[in-house]
Amino acid sequence: MTMRRKSYLWTSVFAGLALAGCQGSSGTGASAAAGQIVSAGQMPNFCRSQFASQTGVSPGAISTDDPVVGAGGTTIRGTWTLPNDDDTAGTFQCRFGPNGAFLGANQI
Repeated sequence: MTMRRKSYLWTSVFAGLALAGCQGSSGTGASAAAGQIVSAGQMPNFCRSQFASQTGVSPGAISTDDPVVGAGGTTIRGTWTLPNDDDTAGTFQCRFGPNGAFLGANQI
């Protein structure tokens, strides 16, 4: 195998690994907003917005419970239902660190 061919092979391997790391399902919590600092008063709206953008569910079909503050940060549970489709519903959770940093949204 020539050096050039090995280089292309490794470039392909690394590109594939990079793409695999970027692709997440709706249950992974992958979000471009991860790490963003959010004020306590804005956490429920931010949570709804992030879950909506992550899953494609309309923000109007998402509701959240009151935030629960603990030693490790804040957790917000929410539910979503698609209009005219009672079978398509679920629950999710958003997590924020002690300093308000958004850690992610995951279906549960």
